[in-house]
Amino acid sequence: MTDNDQLLRFTFENSDVRGEIARVQKSLTQVLLKHDYPIAIQNLLAEMVTAAVLLSATIKFDGQLIIQANGSGPITTLMVECSNNQEIRGIARYDENAEINPEEKDLTKLLGKAVLAITINPTKGERYQGIVPLEDSSLSCCLETYFRQSEQLETKIWLATDLNTNKTCTGFLLQQLPGDASKDWEHLTHLAATLKDDELNHLEFKDILYRLYHQDPVKVHQSTDIQFHCSCSRARTSRALISLGSTELKSLSDEQEEVSIDCQFCNQIYLYDQVDIGELISQTKGN
Repeated sequence: MTDNDQLLRFTFENSDVRGEIARVQKSLTQVLLKHDYPIAIQNLLAEMVTAAVLLSATIKFDGQLIIQANGSGPITTLMVECSNNQEIRGIARYDENAEINPEEKDLTKLLGKAVLAITINPTKGERYQGIVPLEDSSLSCCLETYFRQSEQLETKIWLATDLNTNKTCTGFLLQQLPGDASKDWEHLTHLAATLKDDELNHLEFKDILYRLYHQDPVKVHQSTDIQFHCSCSRARTSRALISLGSTELKSLSDEQEEVSIDCQFCNQIYLYDQVDIGELISQTKGN
């Protein structure tokens, strides 16, 4: 395959409908290998990573798109971030004592009573967040409900994972644009629904589009790369410690000879010795 870790946008020349195809492999592997997740969580996190890439391409912004699900089931938190440059990272939190069926894919069983939040965190401007109850059994259905309720845009999403052979997940999105796409919407989505998971994961993008829409004029746009990137850094970690204030930092310094801060996303460890903590204390407003 030549479309690994790629996002491709396409539009229909005679219809107010746009589409996206995204496939993650190497970038997904980097997300999953940071933690020893059960296979059911790997599948769900793979779908959420792919969905975040698809959704990031539907929004014109500089910053981050965040998809987060919080629930009361065996999985308590799923969170994925995707930048406007398609840089991704993700994490899951779950009950390590719970027995999770490797074949389970029903969100309501894995997350229990839950909510799904989609947040746009722009580099400049105000943060926006939309929240919907997580009541559907699949992530794609939940996201379609979100767009219908929060954005008033008809959207269809297909997600297919293959973690057994090469840890791949591919997503396909169709979305109505403002205008009169109703006459074409049913036709285009009906064709997309005929795509099998194996085809979605293993055909090249051009072959997928030809397989579905060889009789419909399709304009294919420039593809973009998808890559794993964690935004953690020593500078950001230092700012977080400084925000604790001089009193809390002095307490940490008294209790520990060396302070260790771990990034939950990539497992990077940042160490601060007594001299480092002293320098941070000197930078606090309370000093």
